Amino acid sequence: MRIAKICLLGILIVVGGCASKPEDIQAVAYPDEAYANLSCEQIAAERMDIQDKVLDATGKQKAERKSDVAWGWTGALLFAPALLMMDGNEETATRLAILKGQYESIERVSAGKRCVGNQSNSSN
Repeated sequence: MRIAKICLLGILIVVGGCASKPEDIQAVAYPDEAYANLSCEQIAAERMDIQDKVLDATGKQKAERKSDVAWGWTGALLFAPALLMMDGNEETATRLAILKGQYESIERVSAGKRCVGNQSNSSN
């Protein structure tokens, strides 16, 4: 009975302490004014830069989540000190949320300016 309780506690810690899935991270509101004075060409370049950063941050978030899950299961199955190695990676998650917000903002500005190549205005 005691072992079952310890395993249950370990599983709860694994679920609660792991880094978030990248797709579960919500975008942080970002002001459209940051991009309002850019030309369509500048918006396109900035969009590409943000896309690259989002992909990079998403990869890091996935890797940190995988590591946290591994440490969590190791700790739950073998020893409790491994559970202390899980950090939940708030820094990477926050960066990803901000980047997602920037991307949404630049998409709105691009659509408002009717820039050619805008994903939501692809008929131009």
